[in-house]
Amino acid sequence: MLAKGQAKQDRLLALQQKHRVDAESAAGKSVDVFLQNDLLAQTSVRKHSGRPYEPDPDLEVRIALDRAEAWTNQLLAIVGHGTFG
Repeated sequence: MLAKGQAKQDRLLALQQKHRVDAESAAGKSVDVFLQNDLLAQTSVRKHSGRPYEPDPDLEVRIALDRAEAWTNQLLAIVGHGTFG
């Protein structure tokens, strides 16, 4: 009887750990998408379509971050998830 209880507890712990790992993986993927599509894409002239700003050959990191935040807020507002900042 004790062995069944311990096995059940072990399965529950393993499931909790899997959920934590899955959540961390999803967060990492979201950060990667943000960096690639919202922040670093600003350095490419070809990837500016649909964005509300002109390409800037002297782009500063602070400006890129502000633009990425604004763009992300627009997207979040469209899907109804609030905003950053």
